[in-house]
Amino acid sequence: MNKKLTFLFLLIIQSIFTQNAVIDSLVNEDYENLKVGLQKIEVDSITEFNHTQAYLRKAKKENNLVRIADGYYFLSRIYNDELSLQYLDSVISLSKKLKKHSKYPAIAYESKGLIFHQKGDFDNALKFYVLALKHTKNDSFQHASVKFDIASLKYRLGFREEAKQLFKSYLNELDKLDFPNKGYYYNIGIYAYCDALIYTKKLDSAQIMIDEGIKRTLYSTDEILKTRFILNNGINSYYKKEYNKALKALLESIQSIKKQNDELTTAINQSYIGKTYYELGKKDSAITYLNKAHLFLQETNDVALEILDGYQYLINHYKTEKEYDKQLLYINALMKFDSVYNSKSRRVSQQITKNYEIPYLLSEKEKLISTLQQNEDNNNNLKLVFLILSFVAVIGITLLFRRNYILKKRFALILNENTTKKAIKNQENKVDDNIDEQIENDENDELEKVGVSEEITQKILIDLKKFEDTQQFLKKKYTLSSLAKEIKTNSSYLSKVINYKKGTNFANYLNNLKIDYAINRLTNDKKFRSYTVKAISEESGFNSQQTFSIAFVKKTKLQPSYFIKQLEKKQNSE
Repeated sequence: MNKKLTFLFLLIIQSIFTQNAVIDSLVNEDYENLKVGLQKIEVDSITEFNHTQAYLRKAKKENNLVRIADGYYFLSRIYNDELSLQYLDSVISLSKKLKKHSKYPAIAYESKGLIFHQKGDFDNALKFYVLALKHTKNDSFQHASVKFDIASLKYRLGFREEAKQLFKSYLNELDKLDFPNKGYYYNIGIYAYCDALIYTKKLDSAQIMIDEGIKRTLYSTDEILKTRFILNNGINSYYKKEYNKALKALLESIQSIKKQNDELTTAINQSYIGKTYYELGKKDSAITYLNKAHLFLQETNDVALEILDGYQYLINHYKTEKEYDKQLLYINALMKFDSVYNSKSRRVSQQITKNYEIPYLLSEKEKLISTLQQNEDNNNNLKLVFLILSFVAVIGITLLFRRNYILKKRFALILNENTTKKAIKNQENKVDDNIDEQIENDENDELEKVGVSEEITQKILIDLKKFEDTQQFLKKKYTLSSLAKEIKTNSSYLSKVINYKKGTNFANYLNNLKIDYAINRLTNDKKFRSYTVKAISEESGFNSQQTFSIAFVKKTKLQPSYFIKQLEKKQNSE
């Protein structure tokens, strides 16, 4: 036994000496040869480790700071998670001694962001992406790469429309650049863009990009991207209701994705296979695959919207089969994972089917519990169950009426406020031009609180009135600094006057002017009410439909579509 242990010990020592000897021999190679060794596709982990250690040892011997940073960065790519983060921290620490380097520390911050992104820690991912972005001003590709990462994060959080525009911008930026391996990064951009096109329902445009991606990767050695385009082809076909075509592509991609150890994409693939089987009437196969995606969420809590909407099939299936215990199981799962998703993304998922919004799910849950109890009890409890369900229904109807009452009350209040504002504005237009003097006499005490002299405050207020009266706020160019420059003051003075005199910050001030404009025009312009919400947001000076909707709800507590619908009802009844 002792001889065996001694032999094993000598074997380990010999292995260490041999590895060190290999590394020492590699130290004599120049840096470029070592990097070529690292970049070879067929390189194994031991060879990669040896080349990296040799690179780092050579750099330390020569006290070459940039090469030392390279060495730590190469090591971070070999290891996973914690060790990788430690080596990246070494790169960041070393970068402080490098003056305005084009690659460091930006690439280290970006790599840390990617690690946290993959772990589902979106807050830290965004933190390091932003840090990376601050250090990429001298490298156009690196800058585009980090913006792509932020777009991917937005996409994962559900901001699909915004992400789509950013992915398109990424491709446009790459078109202007020339660098090694450009085709690979361009293919990634195409994949991300067509993914966003699918989930914003631009299915024909998505198909064009998918076909382009398949063509570009057909003879490529990059199996990952090749497989992703096939998967997207299946998902796009599913949304186009071409279910046989979808199933063929989805089944083709699943085996390759499993081999790539990408558990999240595997679960998404399984979810779409399940949904496709269900649409084809193959319920048993559908439930098998949908349950696999469910088990992935149970084990990882790594929630994706593409998996969540599969629960509607499971819930409806078991409802039809009257297997209420399983229906309840999947309702609880959906509620749980929707909560996990919302806590990470900090907003309510817009992708969950309207038939299973949270209030409805709670109601369904209570009904199911009652139904299960009914099955367990004897038939004598039927009357009691009926009374409970009737009570729940009465509460539901009461809440629905109350909600409608509140919404209509808000609507009436907004119309009243709009009418009042118009009357005040008309009255102001009749006031003598000497209003400046009246304001000065009446508000001396208040102006002292602004922290800006009376003369400057009055000038800013006059300029703001002109800005409002001429509807300059509809132009999308304005920021605090640009408006301050235009009215020949500074940002600090303008911010203080707006905060004190308008009672809000600059961003809210600008958004409120735009929303007031939209409300006024919607109220008085029938043709404007026929516009899409997107067109209305454009006309009202917003950069996107989403930012318009958020600002509208913030100010009115009503959705734009509801407000327009109520206006039409009011006009038709008059």
